[in-house]
Amino acid sequence: MNKALLILDVAHGVNTPGKQSPDGSFKEYIWSRDFCRSLMNDFFNNLQKGYDVICPYLNYDKEPGLANRVKLYNSHCFEYKFVLVFPVHVNAASNPAKWWKSTKKGGGGGVEIWTDRFHDYSDELANEFMDKLIQNSNEEIFRLNAKDDASKDANFTVIHGYHKGEEFIKRKYEAMLLESLFMDNEVDIKKLKDLKWNNEWMKSVGFALDYTMKTQK
Repeated sequence: MNKALLILDVAHGVNTPGKQSPDGSFKEYIWSRDFCRSLMNDFFNNLQKGYDVICPYLNYDKEPGLANRVKLYNSHCFEYKFVLVFPVHVNAASNPAKWWKSTKKGGGGGVEIWTDRFHDYSDELANEFMDKLIQNSNEEIFRLNAKDDASKDANFTVIHGYHKGEEFIKRKYEAMLLESLFMDNEVDIKKLKDLKWNNEWMKSVGFALDYTMKTQK
């Protein structure tokens, strides 16, 4: 068994409302599962890695429960020296979503990376990941928190932990959440529906993840 584990975490399930484009033609849960499946089959399966890669909820259409995700991912920390959880999402500017156009060049919404508010090693990993991703994706807009701190901060359950009564169950793993463009931006939605763009974006994300995982000793 390898010492390090990468966990791809698919986005919310079909039973989670609002996770779609304003016209309903794009569903985040479908895109996220297709993207993770492509990462698994077309990228990581063909790579000499030195670490393990799993996607536990790849075949779950419905939301398995955010706390259940944390419980499962925490359990893997007893088997591996290092575990990185990588949720794959698509952003939305508002809920319910409505079409909008960015003031940035090209009108697209762009890409973001998120960590929780602990300000720990996950922030360093997010910086490494985004540095490599930006090198491989010059055409994309990247919405960084700051030059020396790529990740925006929010205590989303899967990258932070959850409360059980008055007890807080903290994540035992490192985590960073990717928001790949905006599902309510017409410039971005064209990319998200384009097979060629998705294939190139999958490779860019894959190479950046591989680089980040291989920096672990």
